Amino acid sequence: MAPIAQMEITIKVNYASIYRSPFLAPFSVHDRLCRNVGLLRIFPSISIDSVRAFLRAPTQGVVLQTFGAGNMSSRRTDIIEEIKHAVERGCIVVNCSQCVRGQVDVHYFTGKILYDVGVIPGSDMTAEAALTKLAYVLGKDEWDLPTKRKMMQRNIRGEMTIAHSETLHELEIIPQLAKFLRISSSYEVQLLSNALFPPLLCHAASKGDVDLLENLRESGAILSATDYNGRSALHVAASAGHTNAVIYLLKHGVSVHSRDQWDENPLMSAIRSKNLACIKALRDAGAVPVGNPVDLGVELCLLASRGDVDALGAWIAAGVDINEKDYEGRTALHVAVCAGNEELVTYLLARGANPEATDNASYTPIDEAKRRGFPSILNILKMKYDLPHVP
Repeated sequence: MAPIAQMEITIKVNYASIYRSPFLAPFSVHDRLCRNVGLLRIFPSISIDSVRAFLRAPTQGVVLQTFGAGNMSSRRTDIIEEIKHAVERGCIVVNCSQCVRGQVDVHYFTGKILYDVGVIPGSDMTAEAALTKLAYVLGKDEWDLPTKRKMMQRNIRGEMTIAHSETLHELEIIPQLAKFLRISSSYEVQLLSNALFPPLLCHAASKGDVDLLENLRESGAILSATDYNGRSALHVAASAGHTNAVIYLLKHGVSVHSRDQWDENPLMSAIRSKNLACIKALRDAGAVPVGNPVDLGVELCLLASRGDVDALGAWIAAGVDINEKDYEGRTALHVAVCAGNEELVTYLLARGANPEATDNASYTPIDEAKRRGFPSILNILKMKYDLPHVP
């Protein structure tokens, strides 16, 4: 497996090789790992007693470190027989190479022997990655044994390379421009691609054109790339309210946490577009609102002063506390009461606004209703706590 990044004078990241999860879910940690796993390094003179002791119960999973491309001596039928017995009793055995580079190939005769007795080829996984994956997979009690064996052969976190049979398409614009600009080296072509792909991705996202996004991806574009404003295609799709494009980008691993030059993530863009479907998709993928509480309070109070219920609903749907306070300690409910907006007061109360929240002058929304002579609003506020109505 090629390195994801190289630490030299500068850090060079191979973004194309980074695994992008296709699932729309927030990050979670699985802490139930199976302890009955181990590494068995094969060498020519290893004794059968050592192998037998290693493979016996309660061992549930073993990573074999074999020679070259995943092979071992075909004359050691005793070891192969013990491995077969372990597999038959339900032990998962994974074959990895001892070599620093290379991968397991079951087309070798001895590699195929191990495959035929039920050993799972580890592809180009490192032994450490295979052992960790084995502990994780065996710790998933909700999976049966066939599912666990299947998952060991699947790339689930970018730990192994999966060969793609399909041929990638190439947009004609890159080679044509390279020819026009007399660019010949692969490095210069890559620089040209890095300059052109981000605005093309943002253009496709602004139109909600999922087909164009897919064509760009197949042509080598990194979907998480950002333009000169630091905005990714996900920012743009969320701003435009194109839910289909948002979901496509999320399924291809574009981060919900990336921030543009204004320090806003895609969720903030979706909030400003007031698109509840986009907000839900981003929230389901783990997005959270960004900004300090006072800034959020100012935003909510400003919207309350305008009576913009749709915008307030977008902030609430994004998970913002409707009781956030501005620099004077006032909440959106304070502002709605002062404006005499009964409809907005009712709306905010139904969504958790606190009529007893105090501002910097120790006034609550109830106090403001009394001071300004709004008896009907005062009754609405007191109904929140079933207090006596104002006569």
